Amino acid sequence: MSLRDLADAARPLDAMIELALKELGAEVSPASVKTYASLLDDAIKMDSGETPIEWGDFLNGLPGDNKFESAVFSVAESIGASSSQSQQFLRLTDAVVDVRSGVSEDEALASFEADLGEIEDTTPEAYSHFDDASKKFAQEYDAYRAKPDPERPEPQAFEQEGADGEE
Repeated sequence: MSLRDLADAARPLDAMIELALKELGAEVSPASVKTYASLLDDAIKMDSGETPIEWGDFLNGLPGDNKFESAVFSVAESIGASSSQSQQFLRLTDAVVDVRSGVSEDEALASFEADLGEIEDTTPEAYSHFDDASKKFAQEYDAYRAKPDPERPEPQAFEQEGADGEE
C-alpha cells in the first residue's frame, strides 16, 4: 500500500493501524482497528487542545506531553511490538500527514525512508507484553513444553539413500 493510498483512505489512521497490525502478525479485526483508532484519535485531540471523547483518563495517565506518541508506544507494548516498530509507525504517520498536506508522494517517501534508516532496530524482550502473572505462566509453560517427553519422542530424520539404492 502506497503513502498515497494511505493518505487517500476514507480513514487514514484506520488504514495505517490495519497495515501495522498485519506487518506485526497481530490480530486484525474491525474491533481492534476501531479501538486503537479511537485511542489515537483521542490522543490527537488532546495534543491539539481538544477534549477527548472516551480515552481522556487513560491518556492523562500516560507519560509525556505528546499523547499521540505515548499512546502509540502504549499500544505497541501491549501487542508485543518493539520500540523501533513504534518509531516506524510514528514516521509512517508523519509521511501520510505530509502527503495529505500537499507534499509530493516521492518527496514524502524519500523523507520517510531516510527517517527509517535512522531508527535503531530493537527486538522486544520475550514476554514483555504480559503482566507479571501471565509472564510467569508463559515462561513455565514454555519450559515444560521444551522438556523431552518419553511418550512423544522427537521424530528422527530420514537417512538418504545412495544413488544406487544403497545406504
